[in-house]
Amino acid sequence: MAFLPPSTDPRAIEVHHIDGDKTNTHVDNLRWATRLQNLASRLRRDSVIPGMTLTASGRFRVAVRCDGQRREGTFADFDQAVAQRNAWARELLAWIHAAIDAARQRYSGR
Repeated sequence: MAFLPPSTDPRAIEVHHIDGDKTNTHVDNLRWATRLQNLASRLRRDSVIPGMTLTASGRFRVAVRCDGQRREGTFADFDQAVAQRNAWARELLAWIHAAIDAARQRYSGR
């Protein structure tokens, strides 16, 4: 087990494993972090919800892309971010389905 010097930030009470491997306890892989910093790192690393990340300020960033179309924004509330991500995904999928239907009509019978 590695010895980690005390944190200079009183809010940083969790140990963060820089490479994400909790079994790697080498001191060079450890740093003190706040709960929010640890969660943000996990969200970025694990892609818990595709198209969503947690910013360092604690806001949820949503970015949805499909065939050159892009929707993005930041939200303070997790549920609001998920709802908006899902709405944008449905909107972009509807756009793709409309393009497929138009192509099907144009090229059917060929």
